[in-house]
Amino acid sequence: MVLVGMANADRKLAKYPHLVDRIYKTFKFEKYTTEDIKLILQDLTDIEITEDGLNYLTTRADQFRQIVKLINKIEKKALINQIEVLDEITLKELLNERQSIATV
Repeated sequence: MVLVGMANADRKLAKYPHLVDRIYKTFKFEKYTTEDIKLILQDLTDIEITEDGLNYLTTRADQFRQIVKLINKIEKKALINQIEVLDEITLKELLNERQSIATV
């Protein structure tokens, strides 16, 4: 059996020592690095993102699911607004952190 995505699992399961005794191995997923995000973007989108934009995205998501949702949102809004290169300021605008670009 594999349990994934349970925050503080070790602390929560500590209440049940009879279960903890049966767990063979546990893994803790670390936050994505800028390089990890860069590789994910290369595989999932053709949109060009500047270095400062990449650094900003690294602070916005720490789960793969969140990263994919951000990419989808960014792609749709970049297409609508005919944006080809995304930097930090443009990303903030597209992600509704600044309201100067039209939203979907």
